[in-house]
Amino acid sequence: MLAKFSDKRQDITIAARTSQTHYLDNPNNNADILDVAILKTGKLRYTIKNLIAELSSNHTPIILELQSQGTETLPPKAFKHTDWIKFNLDTKNIIFNLKKMQSSEQVYQAITELTTKIASSLSNNSYTNPKDQTPKVPIKILNAIHKKRKLRKKLATYKKPRR
Repeated sequence: MLAKFSDKRQDITIAARTSQTHYLDNPNNNADILDVAILKTGKLRYTIKNLIAELSSNHTPIILELQSQGTETLPPKAFKHTDWIKFNLDTKNIIFNLKKMQSSEQVYQAITELTTKIASSLSNNSYTNPKDQTPKVPIKILNAIHKKRKLRKKLATYKKPRR
């Protein structure tokens, strides 16, 4: 219903999460609220962030950040690629060369060294590609995603889904 309303009007933006944000204290723990914001400002860019670490309640707290200059184009994202085969070989060598430890101090020191070596191995086996490599999603897949979201919404709305 909101999608049809949005398609008819060019002066609004509808921002919403794809999942529910309120969970009642019921036996099934079903979510029953989907937070939606309708903004009468035309089409603009926004991000929705989850604040679950900062706040806790029976809601999943979210924040909607609006970007003031919706017409500027963002620079292409730099994508980081990792050679997981090399990384796997490097980490196997690190893990199998661990010595037997006698005290908790040695364990903590080994954990610190292992963490440092894994981070180093990850950076050594990764490279950044500055070109935007976002795959273009075919319309067939986009339609399937849209249909799945509608079905998920219907399932969340009714306790017993209608057929």
